[in-house]
Amino acid sequence: MSKPGDVIENPRIGARVVFLRTGQETGGQLLETDLFVKPGGKAPPKHTHPNQDEYFRVIAGTITTWISGKESILSAGEECTAPKGTLHTWWNGGKSEAHVRVEFRPALRGHLALEAIYALFRDRVRNPLQWAVTFWEFREEGGFPSVLVKIVIAGLAGIGRLLGYKPNYPYRKDQSA
Repeated sequence: MSKPGDVIENPRIGARVVFLRTGQETGGQLLETDLFVKPGGKAPPKHTHPNQDEYFRVIAGTITTWISGKESILSAGEECTAPKGTLHTWWNGGKSEAHVRVEFRPALRGHLALEAIYALFRDRVRNPLQWAVTFWEFREEGGFPSVLVKIVIAGLAGIGRLLGYKPNYPYRKDQSA
């Protein structure tokens, strides 16, 4: 479980997260991270956080956000929020690394969800049953709006659990990306 100062990396999108405060330090109110995104990294899929607001404040560089169909380029000092339930994504379309303060309110189990998803990408896990079990476990923290996708994930997650897959895929901090 992450604590302040811990770092996780997602090589697929060229992102590194430094945990500043988790729900444990804030009574469940806030998950606060510093996000560092390499230029040209891939955007995470468009997704929602059904029970959390996600707030972005650019510290250095630029980041592009896509929130409910509106694309915005944010530079140092600028900020925006993806309200809970809002379809969104983000990426670094600039020429230098972006440094973005990202907050999730309330924290829920956001740190565990980030750890698991970043670990799956880092370990290049291709097993759809493992992905489904993990996505289903953290559906309150994030997911995809399509009803069909939710049905498929739920079905695969059920099969995966029956076969012994665990939702909390560990991010081993002693292994580099």
